[in-house]
Amino acid sequence: AEYMGISSKKMSDYSAEGSPAVAPKRDPIGLRDQVLGQLRKVIDPDLHRDIVSLGFIKNLDISFEQSKVAFTLELTTPACPVKDQFHDACVSLLKELGWVQDVQIEMSARKYASNDKEGTSKHLEKVSFIIAIASCKGGVGKSSVAVNLAFMLQRMGAKVGLVGAHVIVCV
Repeated sequence: AEYMGISSKKMSDYSAEGSPAVAPKRDPIGLRDQVLGQLRKVIDPDLHRDIVSLGFIKNLDISFEQSKVAFTLELTTPACPVKDQFHDACVSLLKELGWVQDVQIEMSARKYASNDKEGTSKHLEKVSFIIAIASCKGGVGKSSVAVNLAFMLQRMGAKVGLVGAHVIVCV
C-alpha cells in the first residue's frame, strides 16, 4: 500500500505531510513549535485571542528526554477568573502530543507600573490596581459590593485592601 507515494513499510520514517520525519530530540525548534501550537488553542474568553499571541507564555523549558514541558503562565491579573481552566487546558493539550508526560506551570500575573509617578503617594507605589465603587445616592449597596468584590479577589489570589470614604461635593 502507498500513502502519498510512500510505501507502507517506510511510513514511520515520514511525517503526515509526506516529508521525512525529524526525530523530536534532534529538533528543538520543532518541539517548541509543537508545544506553542498546542498552547495556541487556549483562547482568553475576554480578549478573544490565544495565550501565546497575548504573550502569556514565559520561560518555556522543554525536555524531550524527560518528557517534560515547563513554563510560566503570566496572566493579566492574579484574580483571573479562568486561571484554573487555563492551567487544565494547557496540561491536557500538551499531553495530547504523546511525548509529554510531565507539565509544570507556574502561575503569575503581570505587574503594571504607572507611567506617571509624580503626585503618587509613596504608600501607593506598589499598588497595581485601584477599583472604585461609587454612586450619587446613598443606601444602594456600595459597601456591600466593595466588600464582596474584595473578598472574591482575595480568594482568587489577589492581595487586597479596602477603604471606605464619604465624599461630599459642594457646588
